[in-house]
Amino acid sequence: MSWGHLAQPPYPPGYSGSGCGRPLRGRPHPIPAVVPREPVGVVSRCCPPPWVRSTPRSETRHVVRTKADRPRFVQDLHRSPEEADQLNTDAALLRAFVVVARTGSFGRAAEQLHVDPSTVSRHVAQLERRIGARLLERTTRQVWLTDAGEALLDRAVAVVEAVDEFRRAAGAVVRQGTREISLGFQTHTLNREVLAWINAAEQAAGVGPIRLVEGTFADPSTGLRDRSVDLALVFAPFDDREIEWEPLVELPWLIFVPASHRLATQPKVQIADLFDEAWVRPDTDDQVFVDFWCANDLRDRPPPIEGPAYATPESALAVIASGRGVGVGASLRDGIQLDGIVARRAADDRWAAVALAWRSDGLTAGAAALRDALLSTRPDVGRLGRVVPPRP
Repeated sequence: MSWGHLAQPPYPPGYSGSGCGRPLRGRPHPIPAVVPREPVGVVSRCCPPPWVRSTPRSETRHVVRTKADRPRFVQDLHRSPEEADQLNTDAALLRAFVVVARTGSFGRAAEQLHVDPSTVSRHVAQLERRIGARLLERTTRQVWLTDAGEALLDRAVAVVEAVDEFRRAAGAVVRQGTREISLGFQTHTLNREVLAWINAAEQAAGVGPIRLVEGTFADPSTGLRDRSVDLALVFAPFDDREIEWEPLVELPWLIFVPASHRLATQPKVQIADLFDEAWVRPDTDDQVFVDFWCANDLRDRPPPIEGPAYATPESALAVIASGRGVGVGASLRDGIQLDGIVARRAADDRWAAVALAWRSDGLTAGAAALRDALLSTRPDVGRLGRVVPPRP
């Protein structure tokens, strides 16, 4: 590569760029395209860059570069670490602050973010250091917003939502470019029969590839609400605004109690037998979903005593095994781990639906073809529940 064109005027005659003040037999010396970084205000001991007057070497020793001498783009590269930190606040730190503020607990925030509570605490502390103000006050039992936290929470929420919207839009663009179809699912809506049903529909529709995306009960729509998936296997009912769904199979309610519970030895257990107990509840803002899984429609008394919240079935089972509450659920899986837990089918006629769901708008042609192929048949799961026939 030739660098000679960079050594043209306004450099003075005889300037070599070598730092020695001697011409190199009439040939211009290559000048690097990137200026070596030096701290601002340091006496230069090498050849001056183009924005400093060319002088003999003896004089250059005493030329002091100041910030004002440098072009603006070079000044930007030399920002102080403090300035850089303030301008580069990580969205992950804001997300930790927002989730803690919403849940009121570092533990519940850690469950939603799928990290350790210590990581959430570290992220919030790092954000507070960067901002220069305390956002949360915390004790061993409580967490609450400071005045600064209340003033900045709405803006932090807006930033996190904007980042999520960008991520979803980018994912949609990538899926359209690769013809990939994302199918969300809740853990207990899948088994080998359902997977075989999905594979057969993929081949029949001539689409793909299909990417399976596991969801949590924090979002009962399993990614449809924020457009991160095209289709989803969900538990219904849930808040289905702007979402359509069709039931595939109905599953009976199961009641889960600790092995030491008074009802653990009973052959039949009714839902009403648990109304005086603390119920573990889905950790979500979807009130339709919460009301259904807490049996609020069956109660003629105030809502249940609130036990710990959970985002995944496994975390709910762990809480129940510890004796801190009871719960209900449904599953298409045979091998549920029940260490320290007794499961009983509810004596009541109470069923939950596993459904295929999709957004009412914005479905791609490939996703629509896969949806139609899936809805034309049903998975062979009659041994576990009541299969709902396809619509005529």
